Amino acid sequence: MRVDDQTAASVPGQAQPAAATNEPRALRASGLTLQVPGRTLVDAADIDLPTGAIALLTGANGTGKTTLLQALAGRGRAAQRRIRPKVRQRISAGIGMAGQRAADLLLGRTVRAELAQALGHDRARDADAAQVDQLLELAGLGGMSERHPLRLSGGQRQRLAVACALAGAPKLVQLDEPTSSQDRTGIARVRALLERERAERVTVIATHDPHLFADLATHRLHVQGRRLEQVPR
Repeated sequence: MRVDDQTAASVPGQAQPAAATNEPRALRASGLTLQVPGRTLVDAADIDLPTGAIALLTGANGTGKTTLLQALAGRGRAAQRRIRPKVRQRISAGIGMAGQRAADLLLGRTVRAELAQALGHDRARDADAAQVDQLLELAGLGGMSERHPLRLSGGQRQRLAVACALAGAPKLVQLDEPTSSQDRTGIARVRALLERERAERVTVIATHDPHLFADLATHRLHVQGRRLEQVPR
């Protein structure tokens, strides 16, 4: 899933490919508070992630991990005053997302078409075709490019969703439980996808299994009792 100026992370879809920007390619929040009706999930949180960061976002169910990802992607006006770069600058630079249900929201006629659509181009280009081929191979889907996405297994669809989030070199990538449907081989393929061009973006991964990414992570954020704290990896 990619986020553009119209969707602003409100519905599944694709965005414009990452555009050149003079804004700092990093993610910062100061005094960020996230609320849902009746309660505060995160209170006065600070985040400072440099370009190249892979941050693991952990915490019990219901503590606000998904809500935080949505806020960083541009949903929730009240939160946006506390997040830099500004929301339109983040969207312009490219935001790639794969939520917990992303594997059920694939709409392309083929696996290849799904990835091409994620690039945001109306017609194929040689560079785009090469990128699609590389992502398919990393995801373990190289021999399935002409299949309909719904003919893939659950784990294969999840990896396709992760590949779509990475397509077009977005400067912010957010993944919500990207290994929930993966076996050992699938986990290795998700990790390979994450390592691709990692130095050019900020990656935030919400996960209940931080050990799967411990050697890749540069930062860890933990939500507990309305507090968001940076803890040792």
